[in-house]
Parts: sequence; structure tokens; C-alpha cells
Amino acid sequence: MMKFSKGFTLIELILVIMILGIISTGLIGFITTGVNIYKNIHYRDVLISDARFVVERLNREVRQALPNSVRLLNQSGVQCMEFAPVHLSTIYLDVPVSPESADNNITVIQSSLVFESTNSTSKRVVVFPENLNDAYDVDNGKAKALQSVDTSGSPTWDVFLQSNSLFAADSPNERLYIIDQPVSFCIEGDKLYRYHGYGFNTNQQLPNNSGQLMAEHIVANASRFSFDPNNAMLTIDLIFNNNNEQLVFNNGVHIANVP
Repeated sequence: MMKFSKGFTLIELILVIMILGIISTGLIGFITTGVNIYKNIHYRDVLISDARFVVERLNREVRQALPNSVRLLNQSGVQCMEFAPVHLSTIYLDVPVSPESADNNITVIQSSLVFESTNSTSKRVVVFPENLNDAYDVDNGKAKALQSVDTSGSPTWDVFLQSNSLFAADSPNERLYIIDQPVSFCIEGDKLYRYHGYGFNTNQQLPNNSGQLMAEHIVANASRFSFDPNNAMLTIDLIFNNNNEQLVFNNGVHIANVP
């Protein structure tokens, strides 16, 4: 009976093991390739999501910048782009300009935008901004501290300054801007932060309060802000890198407001 028993020989077992090893190696390689593709797509999606968010946020905010208020700073390895956001713009009927008497009341045309009275005294009134000092320096005669705005009238509103004042010049278009405190976007290391509420400074400084994280994985030494005052164009070059996945965003924002 033993003579007719059947089984596997050692050679057959070795051949089966070799075949299974070859198949396993192929399957592992296939699975590894799929996992690597998934990881690369995931990292790329994260970069694209971060980049789209921050670029869209920058576009929306910078478009509301006061004309001639964008300024750049590169200090201690930190790049900052600062601007004064326009809270509301309108047409004035008259502003006190020398040799007229100083006054703290300006009558303006009712705006289609809603004026938010919260923190009114931290805002400024600006007429005919021609350079950077016109937004940030209250001593040059073009920026005045705001007290309040009476929006109860129609078709005009009353803008009240904190003190009797004289403006340096009339605006050719009779434009009046009410601006909020400056905003800064700063590249610090591999992160981009947004700062607000640190107040007005005649000379640009690094923000001294805590910032809001806007994006990560930025290549700091290859990313930059640049501004051309002749055509009011801000260029934003941001390079993102995560796990050897790199994404380049070159974006231009035109500040359409006019003094």
C-alpha cells in the first residue's frame, strides 16, 4: 500500500515556494507603487488646497487696500507685506483745507456700503493719498483720526473727526476713505501669517502681536512679495514644498482704487 501513496517531492515544494515568492514580490511592488502614488497625490492636494486658500485670501484683501498704502519689509529673515484696508469710501461735499478754518465735521454722500461703528476711533479718514506717509503718518495732513460717523441722514452722512483739523489738499475726485488698522502678511520660516490690530506706525515694523496662521510648507528663500507703484500691481510669488512635492504660485493683484 505504501508503494502506491502519492505526495510532494522536495523539488516540487521548493519550486512552489519560489513561484509564490516571485508572485509575492510582484504584488508587494504593485501595492507599494499604489501607496506611493496615493501619498504623492495626497501631499499635492494638501499643497494645492493651502495655496489656493492663501492666494484667494490675499487677492480679496489686497484689492481693498488704500491706494499707495502697500509697503514691503525684509528684516531678520522675515518678509512682510503691509497695507491699509479700506473700510468705506465715498464722495465728500467739502473738507477743511487751508486757508479755511479747521473743523471736525465732514459731510459725505451716503454710501451703498454699511459702516460698522465697532472700534470707530481706531480708524482713520484719508483724503488724496499720494504716497506711503499719507496713510500711516497723521502729521502729514492727509490722514486724520476718526471719532464716529452719523449714518442716520439721507442722502448725506456726517463724518466726525477726533479733533478740529485741516487737510493738506483736496482730492481731484473728491474721494474720502475710511481705513481700518493696517494688515500684514508675513513669511516666517516655512509659514505665512496674517497680522492685524497692531496699530499704525509711520515706519514699517515687524508686527508685535500674535498672528493668524494662513499657510505652511512655504520655501521662504524662494518666495517673495514685490510691488510696482507705477501700475499699482502687487506680485506674489509663493513656492510650496511638502515631501518633495513642489508647487509654484505666481499671482498678480491690481489695486484698482484711485486716490
